[in-house]
Amino acid sequence: MRLSLIFLGMILLAACTPAAAPDTTENASSPTGETIQGQVNITSPLTGSSIFAEAIYIAGTAQGIPDDRFHLRVVTIDEVILAETDIIIENNAWSVELIHEYDGVPNEALIIAEDGNGNQYDAESVLIASMENRPQGTFGIIISPQEDAVVGGDQIEVMGTGSGLFENTLFLQLANPDGEIITEIVITLDNPYFVDERVWVADVNTEGHTGPAELRIGYQDAESGDFITLDEQAIMLSVAAG
Repeated sequence: MRLSLIFLGMILLAACTPAAAPDTTENASSPTGETIQGQVNITSPLTGSSIFAEAIYIAGTAQGIPDDRFHLRVVTIDEVILAETDIIIENNAWSVELIHEYDGVPNEALIIAEDGNGNQYDAESVLIASMENRPQGTFGIIISPQEDAVVGGDQIEVMGTGSGLFENTLFLQLANPDGEIITEIVITLDNPYFVDERVWVADVNTEGHTGPAELRIGYQDAESGDFITLDEQAIMLSVAAG
């Protein structure tokens, strides 16, 4: 079973928990009562991703922070700092590649964005491990919806992972029981090193279809052109959003 499944319960909990409403005020308060100015969001990697490369690519957005600068660090759950740097913002977007120098057994690590006083803006939890711990080949899973889930509405949100894909391209299909494709979308992973297993989230149009259906992810084989299925889940589509 792949290393990413270590985080499956945590990811599903996050997916099923309603997100807090965004803070629309200019300043927010930290748990310590200090004022945090502005907002920083980590958009990649998302919680549940697995990092196998020697460097970790991190990206996100920011607005309204003092001096257009914040501190970013990667730290294990036992508080060992693996990498850290200051980020300077341009055009409300930022990205960085950090050498983490971790070459041990799989371990959970937090990517934390914080202000100059150590107050946290945002954090994502990843699994970090040496390359020798990476499964061979190309792989990916559908995390949610799970098998036999009842979902509905004009769109359904699908979450999964992918790794080792040519040009970081993954196909997500919604099909009827006869195998006819209802919707197909292309997902491009934010994964410059290819070997990492990155979490992705996508909305799939149901095109009004109800009843049994199947979600599947895969890629097109470069030589044969065949669709190679990596994972699939049988679901039930209802009229109402669920």
